[in-house]
Amino acid sequence: MESINKHQLEMIEHIVTGKMASFTIITPQETDSPADFENWTLSNADAASLVTLGLFEDVSSVNKEYVQHLKVSTGRDFTVFQLTEMGEKLFDASKSTAIN
Repeated sequence: MESINKHQLEMIEHIVTGKMASFTIITPQETDSPADFENWTLSNADAASLVTLGLFEDVSSVNKEYVQHLKVSTGRDFTVFQLTEMGEKLFDASKSTAIN
């Protein structure tokens, strides 16, 4: 059985508390540092695990305008996630959006 790691819990906490959106970048650039690339790779994997666990859902198609705005302003692709109903119940949160 898969468990939630510390980084995944931090991603969820950022959404639940509204501190910031958690995000991963799908399209790294050559100017990115190895540490940033490693962090974004980890975040992508962690978000995918949270989807598998049923705690996050990909809502990128619902947020197309926002994702396109981010792409234009940063040159990067993003995936947008929100807590599922199960994730809300587990963490007693209202639906919030995370960028992944």
